[in-house]
Amino acid sequence: MKLIKNKSFSLLWFGNTTSVFGNSIYMIGVMWYIVQLTGSGFALGLSALCISLPSFLFMIYAGRLADTNKKREIMVISDFLNAVLMLVIGILISNNTTAVPLYILIFLSSTLNVFFKPALLASIPLIVSRDDLTQANASVNTTNQIANVLGPAVGGILISQFDIAWVFYLNAITFFISSVAELFITVRPIKVIKEGGYIKSFINGLNVLKKDPSLLRLIIVGGFLINLFLAPTFAFITYICGEVLEVGAKGLGTADSVLALGAVIGSLTVMYFSKFDKKKLAILGLVLEGVALLIGGLWDTYLSLLIWSMLLGIGLSFAGIGISTLTQLITPEDYLGRVNSVSGAFSAISVPLGTLVGGIVLENVNIYLILLIYGSCILLSSLLFINLKEQSEQKQAVNIS
Repeated sequence: MKLIKNKSFSLLWFGNTTSVFGNSIYMIGVMWYIVQLTGSGFALGLSALCISLPSFLFMIYAGRLADTNKKREIMVISDFLNAVLMLVIGILISNNTTAVPLYILIFLSSTLNVFFKPALLASIPLIVSRDDLTQANASVNTTNQIANVLGPAVGGILISQFDIAWVFYLNAITFFISSVAELFITVRPIKVIKEGGYIKSFINGLNVLKKDPSLLRLIIVGGFLINLFLAPTFAFITYICGEVLEVGAKGLGTADSVLALGAVIGSLTVMYFSKFDKKKLAILGLVLEGVALLIGGLWDTYLSLLIWSMLLGIGLSFAGIGISTLTQLITPEDYLGRVNSVSGAFSAISVPLGTLVGGIVLENVNIYLILLIYGSCILLSSLLFINLKEQSEQKQAVNIS
């Protein structure tokens, strides 16, 4: 693969995969420790709040910083400080800490991740050529999916066989390795537009969306609308396994694994057919997602659940890679960070909102009817991409006045 010869991308890819793997272990460890310590659902909810709250508070600033020529420094510092935080968490847990210090450290770690992600997404188009962008996004997505599958399994083994503190020590090592790898990447510099404060900078990012209907449609549909319908899907699968089909935790685990396998297959397929049209890839992904839910609504067997879980996983990869690549191609280089932060803000709102609405609907509507309605809505959403213009020539700075 040609991308392997790109030293900067290979280092970025390796570093990101390493830290994602460590972070997936960390998530299992911290949730397990808190539930063992407190036995409280409220405590788990509070830890989840500490993970998600930084997205609301700091996304504006993260996007602005990602649009400077300090992308590499942001990633290196974020990963290095996360390594330090993981080490501190491990030490505190070894000394039987209470939950309160953990909440603070979880919040700080999630804040660093908020700054890391826009810098990563803004760096990829500046490291690889436009022709290799789809394959680069697919490569990152594939290894992230694999890391997210293996991480919890490794975390569970570590927790069962060793002191739980080693989960956090291992994550500290992965973050440190990632920060060292990122030291040696080279990100092509961009022309940085001097603006006012962070709020004005964020507003200018919104103005970029307003001036480009295709980009605005990508962010609204891909960042908000689709997430709104897909966010409760995992809760739906859990409900079907537990309350409808009664296949137990083993059946649920198998369904989740099949979905994850589908996502990996989807990413690998995009890597192999990297020249596939990005818009068609996004539309195909949305169609597969919608069809998967329709199958789930029409056939109420465990075999059909596994089939539509596989299709859903493939669709998630196709749509995610297609939408992210289109966003990178259409967005002016000097606004990549801010546009990604706006998209992230939409996702941060739509995911908990979609989960909440899905839970309410699940209490009052038959699950199979829900799947039919949600699948139809996703299929209709794919129609919004048909006339999407891939304005890939708009890579120069735009004048926001």
